[in-house]
Amino acid sequence: MKSRLILDKVVPVASYEDAIVKFECFTKKTQTVSIGFINAYLLDQFMQNKIDQDLVDSFSILYRDGIAIKIFMRCLSYAPGINANGTDLNPLLVKSAIDQSLPVALIGDESEVVQKMADKVSSLGAELVCALDGFRSEQVYLDAISVLPRHCVIFLAMGMPKQEKLAQKICLLFPDSGFVIVSTGAFFKFYTNSINRAPIWMRNSGLEWLYRLVKEPRRMFDRYIFGFFRIFRYLIEHKISKSFRVIS
Repeated sequence: MKSRLILDKVVPVASYEDAIVKFECFTKKTQTVSIGFINAYLLDQFMQNKIDQDLVDSFSILYRDGIAIKIFMRCLSYAPGINANGTDLNPLLVKSAIDQSLPVALIGDESEVVQKMADKVSSLGAELVCALDGFRSEQVYLDAISVLPRHCVIFLAMGMPKQEKLAQKICLLFPDSGFVIVSTGAFFKFYTNSINRAPIWMRNSGLEWLYRLVKEPRRMFDRYIFGFFRIFRYLIEHKISKSFRVIS
């Protein structure tokens, strides 16, 4: 099944502490590392061939994000681990970068949001070396990244798949810079309280997607309704195909 090509990149973790340990190991490598999060939308994009295998292979590690991926992985006999969603994990990665005195670059989102993000991480003691909004040309980003210090932690907040494609390009052009790239989606908005998160009971129940759907129905309807339908259709088709192979 095609989905196994991306699920094989997912690393289940038992706790956020485990994820931080992995992150700190990555920051000590000489090679550039790309950290991503697989949610239902990314899987659906991959299954529709809107994201190619080369992009998937460019990730050093993928974390499982969301209840749909949890169900999907379990049905295919994968261990899903904890819900290592970026909105909860990324603040811990920011803190770890600051604690290690690593330079930090922020790229993405609207100019006022990235400025609020820059102000916040600077107030926490980060060595901020770059802050750019997410509406520049790719070459502007690459030029800025080319002068970043080694072992810089680069947080990308451009949405899928734009941020993942930029992360892939950075890995190709700067393979030995020791960068750690984190593709974060809407993290800057959540971290700066520019938008509200779901209530804790919804997060703990795996219903944060429903909260976002209610808040942003026009943008999220295809992703969460049609996207979920397509994902579980893939799963059903796989199960039926497997059954026919067993019978034959």
